[in-house]
Amino acid sequence: MSSGSELTISPVSISNPNHGAKDAFEKCHIGDMIPIEMVAGMGQVPLAKDLLHYVPLTGREPQSQEESPAWVIQIQGEVQQRGNEIWIDPTCIVTANDFGYYATGPVKNTQTGQVLEPEPPSKPPDRTLPPLVP
Repeated sequence: MSSGSELTISPVSISNPNHGAKDAFEKCHIGDMIPIEMVAGMGQVPLAKDLLHYVPLTGREPQSQEESPAWVIQIQGEVQQRGNEIWIDPTCIVTANDFGYYATGPVKNTQTGQVLEPEPPSKPPDRTLPPLVP
C-alpha cells in the first residue's frame, strides 16, 4: 500500500508544460532525440530520496540522496546510446544538481546481441508516475 504522497504528483501537459517540465524535457532530449510518444510516465517527485518508490534504482545513485524535488521521465521503448548499446525502457532523472539517464530496463549490445539486465533494486517500486496529458 502506498503512502498517498503519489497524489501530489500532477500529470504533465504536453501542450502546456510548466517551466520545470520544459527544462526536464530539454535535458532528457524529449521531442528532439526521443519522441514524446515514448514517454510512459512523468512527474516531479517532491523529494529525490523518494525516487526508489517510483523507479527501479539501486539506491546508490547520487540523485536518490538529494533532499530536493526531482523530475522523472520513464521511457517505453528502445533508445540508441553512443556506441553499441540500446537501452530498453530507460529513465531520465533531473534534480537541481544533476540530470541523466539510467538503464532501468535491459541493455542490448548491437554488435554481440547480448542483453544485460539491470541490477535489481533491493525493493521494487511501489508507486507509479502519471502519464502525460494533452
